[in-house]
Amino acid sequence: MDIDQPHSRAVSRRLRRAAGQLRGVIGMLESGRDHEAVLLQVAAVSHAVHRTAYLIIADQLRQCTADGDRRGVTLAEVERAFQNVGQLRNTGS
Repeated sequence: MDIDQPHSRAVSRRLRRAAGQLRGVIGMLESGRDHEAVLLQVAAVSHAVHRTAYLIIADQLRQCTADGDRRGVTLAEVERAFQNVGQLRNTGS
């Protein structure tokens, strides 16, 4: 299922912001900043990316439950989507 246009822009905006944060982290590393500060920023980038994943899931749920879409979404599909994002968090990816 495709991300609809307004939500696609929001997702792109969030990912561009996260990419900017990541470039900042790289700059911190290259300038010799301390590990604690770098790790704090890495955690912020990770959080931003995962929040974006949940935004994508929310968009899918909105589309699946819209009046014009009678296919619906099963509980198993929702659970699987959240587990996939949760696995990414737990593996550190």
